[in-house]
Amino acid sequence: MVLSKLQNSSTRLQKIGSLVSSQILIIHLKRFLYTRYSREKIDTEIDIPVKGLDIGEKVRDPSQKDEKYDLIGISNHSGGLGSGHYTARALNNNTWCEFNDSSAYALNTPPGDSIVSKEAYMLVYRRRQTNQQQIKQQIRKSPRIAAATAECV
Repeated sequence: MVLSKLQNSSTRLQKIGSLVSSQILIIHLKRFLYTRYSREKIDTEIDIPVKGLDIGEKVRDPSQKDEKYDLIGISNHSGGLGSGHYTARALNNNTWCEFNDSSAYALNTPPGDSIVSKEAYMLVYRRRQTNQQQIKQQIRKSPRIAAATAECV
């Protein structure tokens, strides 16, 4: 999926093919527009969902329609088309951190339900575990539960 600027200056999320659900989902926002006659950076503000991104209508497998994704990282680009600066925000041990060249620090205020940004360039999401996935993971971690489950099956 990419964010595209249309001829009438509006933006939209454009589907390119259909998706296969994966543990990590990376969304590249199309922030640079090149035509035969011009080049420009797209600085449109977008509303980025932090929790519960729903891609159900874009996945191929019907069994994956209810899967949700939570934001775990953002790569930002500030500046213009010819030059600029990259920074990142990422979730580290349940704390949002800002990374800027040689500095990194924890953010005092975690994001709410969404982040509004005109600098976001790449978004990184992690798939939420369903209850069924969590149960299977617990069974694998505990030898006693795994042995009891094997006896029942």
